[in-house]
Amino acid sequence: MIRYVRIKELGFTQGINSCMKNLSWSYTIRLLKGQLNFADPIAWEKDAAGKVALEGQGIAETSVTTKLGLDIGLVYCLDRWRFTLKGENLNSPSFSYPSEAHMDDYLLKPQVKIGAAFRPCNSSANRRDAEYGKLIK
Repeated sequence: MIRYVRIKELGFTQGINSCMKNLSWSYTIRLLKGQLNFADPIAWEKDAAGKVALEGQGIAETSVTTKLGLDIGLVYCLDRWRFTLKGENLNSPSFSYPSEAHMDDYLLKPQVKIGAAFRPCNSSANRRDAEYGKLIK
């Protein structure tokens, strides 16, 4: 049996400042289009010459399902450091195989990711942004 999954996504992200100075959070709503393919391969046999020959008929089916995914993230900024915590697929979206496959749904399990970033020095882009911010105020 052969199966594969292809998921395309389009997301909308909104960042929100919190009541704490260095903390912000965001959420992403993703439109997920899952294409699940299932193939019951035909029997392969070698003939007298040693070449592979096909025996019988195979079944190949595809199902396409659209679902919503939800991610939530936190970012904490401290001088030159940024720390992140992100939860992905929090609503556990699932996609169905074709009925001929007789298989359970394909589930995107929730994941938690953490990260940290360090900026060793101020870049010219950061200085330019800071100067631009002073002009706006």
